Parts: sequence; C-alpha cells; structure tokens
Amino acid sequence: MLRRTRTVFAIAAILVVTALVATACGPAPTPQVVKETVVVEKEKEVVVTATPEPEPTKPTGPRHGGTLTIIIAEECKGLYNQADTGTEGEYPVNQITDGLVNADIDRNIVPGLAESWEISEDGLVYTFHLRKGVKFHDGTDFDAEDVKWTMDQAIIPDTYSANKWEPYIEGTEIVDQYTVEIRLKAPWYDFMNLLAFEEDLDILSRESVEKWGEDYGYKAAVGTGPFKFDHWNRGEELVLVRNEDYWGAGDEDLPYLDKIVYRAVVEDSVKLIQLATKNADVIYNVPFNEVGALETDPSVVVDSTPGGTVHFMAMVTNRPPFDDIRVRQAMNYAIDRQTIVDTIFAGQATVANGLFPPMLFVSENDKVFYPYDPDKAKELLEEAGYTSDNPFKFLLLTSNASLYQDEAVLVQAQLKEIGVEVEVLPMEKAALSTYTRNQAPDAEEKRQAFLYRYGYPGTFINDYTYRTYYSGAALNMSAYNQPGAPVNSEVDQLLVDSIHLVDKDKILENNRKLNGMIMMDAPWVRIAFQNNIIAYQNYVKGLENWPLCTMPMVQVWLDK
Repeated sequence: MLRRTRTVFAIAAILVVTALVATACGPAPTPQVVKETVVVEKEKEVVVTATPEPEPTKPTGPRHGGTLTIIIAEECKGLYNQADTGTEGEYPVNQITDGLVNADIDRNIVPGLAESWEISEDGLVYTFHLRKGVKFHDGTDFDAEDVKWTMDQAIIPDTYSANKWEPYIEGTEIVDQYTVEIRLKAPWYDFMNLLAFEEDLDILSRESVEKWGEDYGYKAAVGTGPFKFDHWNRGEELVLVRNEDYWGAGDEDLPYLDKIVYRAVVEDSVKLIQLATKNADVIYNVPFNEVGALETDPSVVVDSTPGGTVHFMAMVTNRPPFDDIRVRQAMNYAIDRQTIVDTIFAGQATVANGLFPPMLFVSENDKVFYPYDPDKAKELLEEAGYTSDNPFKFLLLTSNASLYQDEAVLVQAQLKEIGVEVEVLPMEKAALSTYTRNQAPDAEEKRQAFLYRYGYPGTFINDYTYRTYYSGAALNMSAYNQPGAPVNSEVDQLLVDSIHLVDKDKILENNRKLNGMIMMDAPWVRIAFQNNIIAYQNYVKGLENWPLCTMPMVQVWLDK
C-alpha cells in the first residue's frame, strides 16, 4: 500500500558572525565561528510492502480424524460373525471384532487378544495366554469365559458356524481367568491361519449377544476391535465409530479415523459418480471395465491383485434336469469362459479351469477339463434327450448387482447358440440366499441353477473343497452328493480326510484327486477367479488391498 511519510535531511550552515567589539584600550577582536544545524523537511512517497504471514507447516505423517466413506457392491446380510454375514458383512465385522490372533498389514499372524500361545507336540492342544485389561465396546471385561463361550457357540450342532468348525474342534477348557486351551479332534493344517484371517471365531461379548437376541448383528454388534458399531440404516448406510478405549492403540493412539461409513451401491455407474464427486473415498469391487479409465485419473489410486473369489454356475444335482451328468458336462463345454473373462471382467480375472486358484500350491489351473466346445455340448444334450423339438430349458437365479446380471446375460446368450433356453431371474442378495439354502417357499419350483460367486481369500485349501462340496456343507448349493443326487462316496471320504491332513505331500495328493473327480462330476461350471480391485482417492493413506477387502482399517488415515 502507499503510505505518506517525511524524510529529514540535515544541512549544516556555517554562519560567520564578525563581532566588532570596540574597546578603547584593547586590540581588535578575533572573529568567532558559530555552527548551527538547520532542519529542512521534504515530502516523498515511498512504497511499503507488508510482510506475509508464514504458511502453517503441513503435517507429513499420519494424523487423526475424519470420516472414510466406502462404497460396497451389496447390502450386508448381517454382522453376527457366527452367522452368514455375506462377504460385504465381513468388511465391518473385521473392524469391530478381534481374534485370539490377528493379521497385520503384511498379513503375518500376530498376537491379538492372546499375547502368546503354545501348541502341543501332537498338534491337538493350543494354549492361549490372554491379554488383561481389555474391555468390550459394551464396557464389560474380556477374559477366558468369553473365549470359551464363543468357541462353544461355534460348534453347536445345526448352526451356520458348526458346519465349518465342529468337524475340527473338540472343545475349549478354561485353565484360569486369562488362559484357555482349545482341543482339536485331529491336527489341522490351517487352524492358526483361520483364527487370524476368518472372523467366525473372533471373540464375542456374551452379555451383548444374549441381550440383543435376534436383533444382534442388525441393531448391535460388539467386539474389542478398533471401531465400534454406531448404527445401520438398511439401504442407506452402516456406520462405525472410533473405539476410544482400543487396547491396541499404542503410542500412535490408533485408530486414526473418527468414523467409517459403508454404503451399498448396486449400479456401477453410480459408484463411479460417487468417487468422481468425492462423495466416496473408496470403492470396493471396482467395475472391471472401468479400471483403465480410472487409472488415467491422477487423483485416484487403482489397486488390482489376483484373488481367490470364484465365479460359477451351480447346478442343483438332486433333481431334474441337472441330476443328469451329461447335462452338467454339456453346460461346461457350452460356456466360453475366456470370453467372459475378456468382456465381463475386462481381463481382470483368470479362467477357472479347476477347483483351486493359481496361488494355492495344490492348484492345477493349467489343466483344462472342459475346453470351449459347443459341438460336444450339443452331442451330450442330444444323448440326454434334448433336441430342437424338445429344447433344454432352465431357470437361472442370480444377484441383482450389475456384475452378476451382465455375467448371467452373457451365459444366457452363449447357451442360446446351442439351442438352450435360459430364463435369468435377478434378485436381492438376501432373497437369493433363501433359494441357495432351499428355504424359500417356492424353492421347489425355482431352485435349478445359480450364477454367483463365493468370496474366498485364496488362502485356505478347504474353502474350495470341504466347505463347498462335502455333502453336509452349508455352502453346498448344488446339493452335490446329497439325498436324491447321484452319490460319489469316494469324493465325500476324500473330503473328510482332507480336513485333517498336515503333511504337504499328502495334502497335495489328496487335493489333486479331488480336483479331477469333482471336475468330472461337474456340479458347477467354474467360470473365473476374479482379481480384487479397489479404487480410492489419493488422499487416503495406509490402505492395503487384501483378497475380499477384509484388510484392517486401524492404520488408515486421510491426508486432507
């Protein structure tokens, strides 16, 4: 700005004054020099620039606060970890609850609610020494009673979790208030990994489960994890908030975030709009055909990694028309899985040639049992009695999410090329589950085939065998080897044997046999193992990409 001021110049003027002092008797006077300073003022305009205030230093490391909004593909089924949460339910549950052991960001097994543990020489007894001073979100204290109650609940006959855990766990004993022993029926190769990566046996508050009853998992969910359940408005949002009393806070005072909001968005176009307008910070299960475009946006990070989630068409084998192996094998030859991978998945998947994804050491995914061969498919259908005069028809149930509808329509088009008439019926995920489990009132009429996926992490071998194909398995939606279906008793025995093997050579031998036998029985058309793809704003820090998106959020923070 301009400011008016004065500049002072000093000018020295020497005035010589000669004083003539007349005296009558004295000599002439000596001249005196007198110095006097005269001040002259002169006006001048000068420019004065204000000094700017220094900008505050921006923190360079993690900081606390903020809300992380995550878009998920479908609504959660529930948050009770010993019931069926669906894949989407696992996202929040893994932030709410803790296991005896946990997995860190690098997917290593680390202490959780147990500080340490020992395993007996015979591999049957696991002794866990528990943390003291830990509280559940409801304010109650955590101790050995909670561990025993949780483990006992998991093996109650005829419950959802019992199918997974009862074949392995003998029981749990309390040694003292902070020590428990879990006894197995036989050595179990995957036990510690499952405790770390699966939420099923994360420790529950008995008080809260019993208090909320049938509403537990919908109106409440209680654990000891870094985030607490706040509310769930179905169709709108599911909200978690920071656990101020988190036992694992450490020197960093974890977690960093104040809140996590999950929103289910079915339409792919809406997901992308949410990300572009920054109404979403993260998208799980990014639309495959949008990966290339998102990668050109400097404000967005796209992370794609091979996953274990398997897409399939399951055929119900204990009733017509899929009780005929010729029909099931015909479907396997008629569906062009590579085209599905290239179009629906935009190359972000691997054709599923066998039971196991390539990352498992038992995989034989390079072995092709069913090359694309529509002529062979027609031949098999004709042998089964289906011709142009008597065309093969069936109803295909699927999810109403865009991905599955698109996949089902392409399968419909491919089968039409060989004269097969497919009616596609999409529905909301919870409704679809009532048909896969034969619980819907009209299941007998509509339960023929399902196009869907199982969200497996690609870590546990038995996910792809025992949990999926054992005759008594809860996830056996094809009724394979169940009453009314053709029975392959050798497969069922191999599946039972597989869960207790610990020697890697025997595990390899067992699962290679299962791979060949189940693929030839063809209860499913195995389509693809999809990549796990997430996209997020570049200000989201500390976010890792795990199969199934079950990564911990405890160290995620917002750089904004």
